[in-house]
Amino acid sequence: MTPEQKLSALLSAAARPEPQGFAFSALLAQRIARRRALYRLLALVPLAAAAASVLWTLDSVLKHQTVETGTFEPLAPGLLALVLALATAFGGRLLARVIARR
Repeated sequence: MTPEQKLSALLSAAARPEPQGFAFSALLAQRIARRRALYRLLALVPLAAAAASVLWTLDSVLKHQTVETGTFEPLAPGLLALVLALATAFGGRLLARVIARR
């Protein structure tokens, strides 16, 4: 076969694949959406662990203050831990969105 014949055989209508059905396209889109959701959840795991450790620290600080003094007078460390936990949670959501867009 000459190169022209090979090219015409390659580009002929008989060599073209049949178009894909709508069911296949929907199944493929569903699989992609599930994979993206899984990646979003996996991106949140380290940040959730960091937030849990901060909240655990906050819990021990607040218990220590209420047992010793009976009041919530020196709350600066606890409030700082709460702010850090909230910042970690919101940062995790933002990071998950950025990762999901890739």
